[in-house]
Amino acid sequence: MVKEVRRGTGTRLWQTSGPLALVAAFAIVVAGCSASTNHRTVTNHKTSTNHKKNPVPVVTGIAPSSGPTRGGIIVTITGTGFTGTTNVAFGTVAAVSYIVVSDSEISALLPAEAASVQNIIVTTAGGTSKPLATVDQFTYKAPVPVVTGIAPSSGTTAGGTTVTITGTGFTWATKVTFGTVVAISYTVVSDTEISAVSPAKAAGVQNIIVTTAGGTSQPVVAVDQFTYRARVPVVTGIAPSSGTTAGGITVTITGTGFTGATRVAFGGVAATRYTVVSDTEITAVSPTRAASTPYIFVTTAGGTSKPVVAVDQFTYNALVPVVTGIAPSSGTTAGGTTITITGTGFIGVTKVAFGTVAAVRYTVVSDTEITAVSPAKAASTPYILVTTAGGTSKPVVAVDQFTYKA
Repeated sequence: MVKEVRRGTGTRLWQTSGPLALVAAFAIVVAGCSASTNHRTVTNHKTSTNHKKNPVPVVTGIAPSSGPTRGGIIVTITGTGFTGTTNVAFGTVAAVSYIVVSDSEISALLPAEAASVQNIIVTTAGGTSKPLATVDQFTYKAPVPVVTGIAPSSGTTAGGTTVTITGTGFTWATKVTFGTVVAISYTVVSDTEISAVSPAKAAGVQNIIVTTAGGTSQPVVAVDQFTYRARVPVVTGIAPSSGTTAGGITVTITGTGFTGATRVAFGGVAATRYTVVSDTEITAVSPTRAASTPYIFVTTAGGTSKPVVAVDQFTYNALVPVVTGIAPSSGTTAGGTTITITGTGFIGVTKVAFGTVAAVRYTVVSDTEITAVSPAKAASTPYILVTTAGGTSKPVVAVDQFTYKA
C-alpha cells in the first residue's frame, strides 16, 4: 500500500508498505537531503536480462578458389557471422594467419598442403561453419616442378654424394631420380630446395629429375646434369694370394672403385675372365704365367690401381714339368724335326733338351704343350727333358723317348 505523507517542509513523500519498503526508504533519504526544493521522486526499476546468442558463421564465397600447394597467398572469405572468429582452417590445416575485416569478410593466408580440394572452415563462439560443396572449397594445385640448379654437379660412381637441388614447385615431391635411377634418399627442404643423395651409377652424365603431383621436371642441359666420375680403383686385398703357373685359379679381389672395371691383369697379363660383383669386389681367374709374383691391377674409366707390396701381389708357383707324350717320336740324326711335346707344368720353360743336347728352338704353346725342333745327334734314343723354375721333368721310358735314325 502506498500513501502520501506530508511534512512541514512541504516535501511530498511516499510511504510504502510491503515489498517496496526499501525503495520508499531510499526515496525519503534522498528527499531529506534536498530541504529547500520540492522534489517528487519516483523510482521505477525495470529489470530485464536479454542474452543474444552468437550466430553460427556461414561461408558463402572465397576468392581466389585455387592456389599453389606451397601456400602463401591471401584468400578472401565472404559470408556472415564472422565477428569473434577464433579459427580459420583449410580442411584440417589452420590458416597461417587471418584478419577479420568485418562480420562478413575475413582475409586468410593460405597454408601449404598437398594437391587436393579442401573446405574452408570458420569457427566462432557461435559454432563452426558447415562445409558447402563448391561454395567454400579451395583447390590446391601442384605446379610442374622446375630444376634450375644443382650443387655439387659431380660425384663418384659409388654414389653417396649429397646434392642440393634448387628450383620451384618442389613441395610434396614424390620422387627424385638421377637419370633413371632413384636417389638413395631425399628431403624436401622447401618449395625451392631439395637435398638428395646420389645412387651408384656408371661413369657418365645424368639429368636430375623431380616428380610431384603436378608432373615431372623437364631435363635441361647443364642446369640439372650431374656427372658421375669414375674413381681410381684401389686394391686392398686378394684371396688366395698364390696359385700354379698353369693359371685357372679364381681370385677374389677386394678394394674400392671397381664399378665399371674394364680390365683386370696379373702383372701385364689380362685375367682369363672377371666379374664385377660390386664396387668393392671382383672375382678374376688367373691366366697362365711363369713362376713370379706379379701385382694384380684393376682398370676403370677413372684409371688403374697402384701396386701395393704384398696387398695385391699374386705368387705363381712353378710346378715340376711332366712329359706325357711326344709326336713324332723319331727323326734323322741330322736333326730339324719339329715335334709336339705334351704334358703339364710347361709355363715358364727355360730349356728343352734331347738327352743332353738342347733343342734348336722351342715354343711354349700352353701349360700342356710345347713345340720343339730336334738338334743333330748320333743315332740313339735320348729322353726329351723339359726344365722350368719348378725343376726338370723325369725320364719316362717310351713316353718321352725320341729315336734318332741314321
